[in-house]
Amino acid sequence: MSCMAKPLRLLAGVASASVLFSSQVAALPYGSLDPYGFSLGGTGVAHGTNANAIFYNPALLSITGETQEISLMAGARFSDKEKVLDALATYQDNGMEAAYDTALDDYKAGASNGRQDVVDTTTALGNQLVLMANKPIQREYLYAAVFAIPNKKIDMSLLIDSREVGGAQIFPTSNDINELLRVRNEAGEGSLSPDESFDSSQLTSHMLGRGLIMNEIGLSLSSVFNVGGHDIAFGMTPKFVMATSFDYALSVIVADYDSSLGQKRDNAIDIDVGAAKEFDNGWTTGFAIKNLIGQEYQTQPYVDPKLTGLGFTVNPSIIKIKPQARIGASHTTKWTTVAFDLDLNESESFGFDSKTQYLALGAQLNVFEMTQLRLGYRHNMSDTSTSIATIGIGLDLSGVQLDLAAGASEDEIAYSIQIGFRI
Repeated sequence: MSCMAKPLRLLAGVASASVLFSSQVAALPYGSLDPYGFSLGGTGVAHGTNANAIFYNPALLSITGETQEISLMAGARFSDKEKVLDALATYQDNGMEAAYDTALDDYKAGASNGRQDVVDTTTALGNQLVLMANKPIQREYLYAAVFAIPNKKIDMSLLIDSREVGGAQIFPTSNDINELLRVRNEAGEGSLSPDESFDSSQLTSHMLGRGLIMNEIGLSLSSVFNVGGHDIAFGMTPKFVMATSFDYALSVIVADYDSSLGQKRDNAIDIDVGAAKEFDNGWTTGFAIKNLIGQEYQTQPYVDPKLTGLGFTVNPSIIKIKPQARIGASHTTKWTTVAFDLDLNESESFGFDSKTQYLALGAQLNVFEMTQLRLGYRHNMSDTSTSIATIGIGLDLSGVQLDLAAGASEDEIAYSIQIGFRI
């Protein structure tokens, strides 16, 4: 009894605090799920194509030499660091709440094994809540279209994209913990009343979900300038941002989050800037700052009626999009490319993901001038357990460029695809 009570009461206290107080968090780590950069470990400040330069460093538009004119891409990332999805599947597939209700009804009806069934089902329900408590699931999605804009004086590219980052986490409550313990103990002692009313409809354990959807329209502009006798490319991407936050609490424990709940929309203007220098010996260096202006959004949480009726409140969260700086270098030959990037500042996540500060490494081998094989590794210096290895392939098919990428770690999987056209 005491072994079950102690962890459940501790977890409930943490959960209650999380619900009642607002948080201030930053969102969206540097980089994206574009298959070219992602397959190379998430590098892209000092090398890339005109299709992905807009995500990392707009100055690269004047260096890449690529001729893709239309690129369409999509990607997804799934993270289950604490293996909570297995516990969720057990909870749902075994119908633990329904099993408890059935045992309680049988006990009230005088079934011979009613007392033991109540003890068993209450114990199973409480233990499963422990397994699921305070363990996040996290998702990320990218959908984007990039259009090269022909211009003899300045390199230009238009981006229309949607990026979603969010997660969910389950929190047991002290009310549930105390009542489950009471019912179990009274059933075991033979003192449980036949009029017992605490069934699954009285459970107040809940799931919190939150995240951010960033829809952007950006125009990258880049050109080469002579500075002190050195040709240096400078670029910028002014962008219109339509940010939709979602933030909610549900009494129903499900296997994923719902980004349609607790939505609040905001609009903003921001800008990315960058510079890159190409050397005669194959080396290129780059520096970029994303979200130079920075933004701040406040969520508008939704709480389902059952929790509202029980007095639950969720205060708004403050989402702070801060400037993100990154440096990088790459070396390119006819057959190979190697690159590394380094985040200069740490980013926190909105949702329940880890903080990020990436050191990214990547290498590409060109095969027969129509196939590119890619490997990479993205090391998170803020949380090494979320580091990920990546792999990808690029195929040039008579004017159509197809890029595929995948990444995986013990707790995470990601993949993306891109198709580019030269017209």
